[in-house]
Amino acid sequence: MVVTIPNELNQKLIKICKDGFPYEVCGYLLGEVDRAADGLITTYSITEIFPVKNINEVNPKRMFNINPLDFVKAEEAAKKKSISLLGVYHSHPDEDSYASSTDNAYCQIDMCALIYSIKQNKFNEVKAFMPKIDKNNKDSLFFEETKFKIL
Repeated sequence: MVVTIPNELNQKLIKICKDGFPYEVCGYLLGEVDRAADGLITTYSITEIFPVKNINEVNPKRMFNINPLDFVKAEEAAKKKSISLLGVYHSHPDEDSYASSTDNAYCQIDMCALIYSIKQNKFNEVKAFMPKIDKNNKDSLFFEETKFKIL
């Protein structure tokens, strides 16, 4: 499994994340899914983004929340362009790129995540994550880091 993004789009996301600093910014990733002959997903090719507002009012510097209506709008935008809603992106201001327990709450089957680390308003790193079923709780998912390629 690999997640890909064009360099130009990655640079745009870095700018969005830096512009939103010191708050977490968030949005949806749109694009195409490539599958192997057996139907398993091999590649998530991100081609567009759908920025949304972080509606977290308690601690927007450390958490993000997305209005559920924004999910519907992102799905509609993808459908109009004959592409798919692939996942979520967000920033971690002054933190590394890792999947926190809050991030895992957004984890959905077949949806990737990009997490951008912005430290002191400078880009630090970006990592991609894919959902994995928790071996101890088959009804629970969590994000696990996956291969990521900037094209």
